[in-house]
Amino acid sequence: MKRFFNNRDMWTPIWVVSILVLTMVLIYVPTFSNIIGNIKDLPVLVVNEDRGGKIKNEPVNMGDMIESNLLNSAETKTLDWSSAQTKQEAYELLNSGKAVAAIIIPKNYSESVVRVKKGLLFNQSGLKAASMETIVNEASGQSAVGIASQMLSTVNDQMSSSMTEYLEKELVTEQIQLSPENALILAQPLVATQSVASTPLKDSGMTSFILGLMMIIGGMLGSSLITGYVTGKERELQSMNQKRHHYAGLYAEYIYGGILALVLALIVMVAIFGFHKVAHTAGLIPIYFYLVLAMSTMFMLYTTFTLLVGAKWSLLINFPLNIMGIMASGGSISLYGLPFVVHVFSFFHPARYIMDGLRSLVYYNGKVGTGLGKSIVVLFIYLTITIISTHMIYYQREPRLQEQ
Repeated sequence: MKRFFNNRDMWTPIWVVSILVLTMVLIYVPTFSNIIGNIKDLPVLVVNEDRGGKIKNEPVNMGDMIESNLLNSAETKTLDWSSAQTKQEAYELLNSGKAVAAIIIPKNYSESVVRVKKGLLFNQSGLKAASMETIVNEASGQSAVGIASQMLSTVNDQMSSSMTEYLEKELVTEQIQLSPENALILAQPLVATQSVASTPLKDSGMTSFILGLMMIIGGMLGSSLITGYVTGKERELQSMNQKRHHYAGLYAEYIYGGILALVLALIVMVAIFGFHKVAHTAGLIPIYFYLVLAMSTMFMLYTTFTLLVGAKWSLLINFPLNIMGIMASGGSISLYGLPFVVHVFSFFHPARYIMDGLRSLVYYNGKVGTGLGKSIVVLFIYLTITIISTHMIYYQREPRLQEQ
């Protein structure tokens, strides 16, 4: 027993795992504890259709004022405002994943504001608050949609409060006593109604994340098990002095990994789209082949690291790589809300592109410009690099095995 404890190498797993866990905690805590604070440049559209109105016979366009204030706002970096010419254009941008939400200022907005003002000052009955519309893209994910909705609600509340403060001064000056109904209008003279860009999503935009998550986890587990079994079989054949092709083990891993990708993709699709009947915009065949590509890419990535560092250390590489990939994928937490370290990681980890492609297929019908094309290219690049890398690793193995 003393020999074990006196061996410095035996203490390696303890300090290596401790450092790894500490690093993960330092990265994960800021990610989950301050999601709103981490959100930056969330793309939100403003569509100004207001035709204007008149106050004291002077033309005024409240829509222009609101649009200018929003586009030039320096109060927060959370939202990145941009203009869309029409409501239809806003829908197109939302349904292609280029924006998370939009605020629509209607044609009669200025007239409605003027009508509310006059109605309150004359204490007229039957008044209705001026309204505008907000649209959210649920496929952007829960965190992004939740924060965008909250920010848009804050914007409307601020405008409404400003109008309330202005009207209260006028009412006090004129000594006007409001009816109970109009007092409620005064408290909230501007309201916002919210709708969704397309058919409301029962899955809250999480189907793409679940699909990608299964491929990522399946790739890691499949790589670990298949590589372990193949390596064990190679040692068994080597002890029996049986000759075989030098790359036989590697090719066996390719074949078993490919079969696993085909089977796992089918099982996941049957469970999600068959059993749970989750809606999808693209056809099942494109989704299936994309899942196979995603699973194969992750399998080869983890296999490369396993062959590179050896089975003993592969878990210390592949497990944190897997967890970091899930976090940096933008599936559970929007890419706009990732802290700097994780956000940088998202640029090169294939998990991010797996999620982008699946989001395009599930919610955006795989349309050009929604991320699918780029994702396929990136995954094929990863697949090619890892295949070349594993061949190079096997080539360096000694002793060289002769073909049977």
